[in-house]
Amino acid sequence: MFFVLAHLFGDEGLGLDNISNQEKITFLFFPISTIVGLLIAYKNELIGGSITTLGMIGLLIMMPELLTNPHMIIGIIPPGIMYLVFWFLSRKHHKTIIKE
Repeated sequence: MFFVLAHLFGDEGLGLDNISNQEKITFLFFPISTIVGLLIAYKNELIGGSITTLGMIGLLIMMPELLTNPHMIIGIIPPGIMYLVFWFLSRKHHKTIIKE
C-alpha cells in the first residue's frame, strides 16, 4: 500500500492525472476498502465485514475477469465474509445465552 501511494503521489510518480476514473474506482474498492474494512472489523465485525465484502463485490463488478483467479477467490474474498459469519454466529450465541 505504501509503495502504491508513494508511486502515485511521489515526485517521479504517475500522479493522479494519468490514471483513468475506472482505475481510481478500482483502487478504492481494492485495496482501500479492504484495508479499512478489515481494520474496522477488528472492533465491529458487522460494519467492517460489510465494508470489506461490498468493496470486493464492487471490484468484481468492475473487473469480472478476477473471478477466474484462484488467489482472489481463496485468499482475498473470504475474510470479509468470515467476519460477517462470525458476527451472525456470535449474535445468535448471545441471544441463546440471554434466553437461558
